[in-house]
Amino acid sequence: MSVCALQVTDLEVRPALFWLGNGYTTDSSGNPVQYSDVSPITGGAGIGVGLQFSPLLSLRPALDFFGIQYALVSINGSPKAVPTQIETGNAVLMLNALLSVPLTFTWKLDPQLQFSAGVSPSMLFRIPTIGYGTPDRGGITSYLYADARFFYPEVQTSIMYRMSDQLNAGFTLRALFPIFHLWDAEAVPFWDQMIISGMLSLRFSL
Repeated sequence: MSVCALQVTDLEVRPALFWLGNGYTTDSSGNPVQYSDVSPITGGAGIGVGLQFSPLLSLRPALDFFGIQYALVSINGSPKAVPTQIETGNAVLMLNALLSVPLTFTWKLDPQLQFSAGVSPSMLFRIPTIGYGTPDRGGITSYLYADARFFYPEVQTSIMYRMSDQLNAGFTLRALFPIFHLWDAEAVPFWDQMIISGMLSLRFSL
């Protein structure tokens, strides 16, 4: 199947694990931040498609979903949304929709095995859903979109094995960088809000 100069090569289904860095669990005095949890790991899933320019170069747009509970705390007098647990009385579950459009380079290691690397200007859209207790939905949502905190430059690599003419299976590793810390002036380590994901990639040929 082709679209203009692009060839639509496959449909990808991708169950995944997502790690979200939380670098604000203690304040500047070393005291624990109330409601702030350790960096969470959560499951998710997504779907993507392969758009091939050539055997070397392709686009692989995808949309992945996962959930994180957030609470609103204070950092140096300013609001900050941090990952928390359901048991927290003022938490809200945010549905995260991660849109990526990686430009991908692929090298065949042998007739059955291939390695890929790509970069993407990915975006993370958060949708408030279930609330626990009396969360500040507006404050949490506003924080997560302020200062372009939805913008995540991404790098990713994949190793894929050809199972049959219809199916390639493998593993994809992704790192998404919270570049907004360059301008949001928060006193947190750069890995705060970083995302690392590992996913099982199942690509069905079209």
